[in-house]
Amino acid sequence: MDPIREGHLSEPGLLVIDVAGRDDATVFAFQAAIARLWGTSTAEHTTRDVGQPGVRLRVYTDLRQVLEGAPRRSRSRRPRRKAWSATTGGVADPPASTVPHPSPACPVGG
Repeated sequence: MDPIREGHLSEPGLLVIDVAGRDDATVFAFQAAIARLWGTSTAEHTTRDVGQPGVRLRVYTDLRQVLEGAPRRSRSRRPRRKAWSATTGGVADPPASTVPHPSPACPVGG
């Protein structure tokens, strides 16, 4: 991909998003999702990097341009979905009740 230029990030709220995915449909679906929320300069084609799997796409987004009809952030206290841990490679962390804990009556190592 081309280098990111100073002008692409000249003001707060400007983003350059490099996307990698298995196929065109996947990266274009991501691009469409971003473009429904914020002002976005969309790409019409993907690229392939020699020796790298999948396809690449670059999107320029302006977070200051929230599009009409885009969902607004609510201030509700709904429980959020738990994010997967980055250290488990995309596998959800086990519930706390299944993680073994040392017994207080049994000192560690002894």
